[in-house]
Amino acid sequence: MFRYIKIITVSGAMVLSATGVGANEARRFSENVSLHVIAHEIGHAVIREFDLPILSSEEDMAEQFATYVIDQNLPEDAEEIIEDRIASLRIEGDQTSVYSEYSSDVRRAGQIACLFYGMDPGNRTSFAERVGMSGKAKAHCADRGPEIARSWRRVLKDLWLPEGAAVTEVLITHDPSQFMTAFSSGRTGYGARKLLASLDWHSQIKLDYAQCDGTAGWGRNRRRIHICESYVRRFMAQAVNLDDKS
Repeated sequence: MFRYIKIITVSGAMVLSATGVGANEARRFSENVSLHVIAHEIGHAVIREFDLPILSSEEDMAEQFATYVIDQNLPEDAEEIIEDRIASLRIEGDQTSVYSEYSSDVRRAGQIACLFYGMDPGNRTSFAERVGMSGKAKAHCADRGPEIARSWRRVLKDLWLPEGAAVTEVLITHDPSQFMTAFSSGRTGYGARKLLASLDWHSQIKLDYAQCDGTAGWGRNRRRIHICESYVRRFMAQAVNLDDKS
């Protein structure tokens, strides 16, 4: 279900409207977006911990990784997660310099959509229509998507934890706020645990749901992925007046 989102501001701050989307739908949107963000940071961890060759922008690699592993490991929720991440990036709309490692948010959204569609174009026609892909774009993505997916499949084939092996190198923590406690035990927490536990890490990787004012990141020195409460709340605020126009 692709969502068209309107943002209401009060004194310069984004807020949830009492007449707009309900709290449950706003929470689900934020869970979906946060899961793709966490998968992106797991991608950075995989690149660095397993010393993968960085042959283009690491940010682009991490974005491709997130989209690929969500498609492979969370197939029942993948389309909804991807669509909500695309919607969030289109709202953010950040521009970057021509020398930045980061692509603009609009381009990031397009590349995520392209890869997700291209990995299974026969079953994702309606997805492509909902996110506004043209016929030319669909043809391009159907050609490119399988190549990217095949490359990740080959790179990751020896990094998956063997079936039945004990998960010993994954630690998940959260700050004791009621909000982050509940969030880390929900859909995002389940999905993130599944993604982390599927990889055969050679040393402990920590995922921390933190009560901080910031975004999300991967810290190699501490082998820590974190996502801040303020970032999750930002995604909830983006769900203001979430209209279903499907």
